[in-house]
Amino acid sequence: METNIYIHAMEIGYSHNEGITYKELKRLLQLKTLVSIEGRREYTFIKWFIKNFDAPLMPIKGSAVMKRYYNVLVNDIKDKENIQAYSDFSNKTYFLKGKTVKQYLDYLELKEAREQAQVAQKSSTKAIRIAYWSLAISAILALTSIIMTLYFSITAPKPPYDVYIKEKPQVWKAPEIYSRDAEHSHSPDNIKDGALLQQVNKLKDELNNADEPIQYYESKEYEKRIRASILSSIM
Repeated sequence: METNIYIHAMEIGYSHNEGITYKELKRLLQLKTLVSIEGRREYTFIKWFIKNFDAPLMPIKGSAVMKRYYNVLVNDIKDKENIQAYSDFSNKTYFLKGKTVKQYLDYLELKEAREQAQVAQKSSTKAIRIAYWSLAISAILALTSIIMTLYFSITAPKPPYDVYIKEKPQVWKAPEIYSRDAEHSHSPDNIKDGALLQQVNKLKDELNNADEPIQYYESKEYEKRIRASILSSIM
């Protein structure tokens, strides 16, 4: 909290459009700043107060009335006249002068501009810090990438390399549709044709088996047996 009693005195006078007594102003200042306004400090403040606040019959610097204030506050001469003069001054209502109002408004603008500048400076410092860390992180990542590249280039196997040849997959070959042996040719892709060929082969086998009896029946021995049989039947 600011302890400048003059800035706070202008603030209090600016906020009291209907005026304020010096006694009340002093009380508020001491509560706001926690500063005791007594003795020489108060006398110096009164001289500033007379220049910046206005009221009818304001005392003039160096006048007899100011000497009485000085006697009360500095010399501690608290006779009746001095105390009465100080009491009259303290209980009168005062208003902030126009030039003082302007000074106070200029002060507020300057204060606001200073606060904004401080905020901008903090933001700028923060942005610079973020940019610095971003550059540092980028540099670290780039360095890490270079190190990893070098590491893998060093640890990679050198030629000649071990070559592993995979076995060629066995290619399925379709069975021959027709066998070279005409008697046992078959067509596995056609069930009906295969069944027909089996029947033909079976008939061939049966004919081969019947060939021997036919040869026997055509032989001379069989002819002799027939003749003998006929003669025996006639006789």
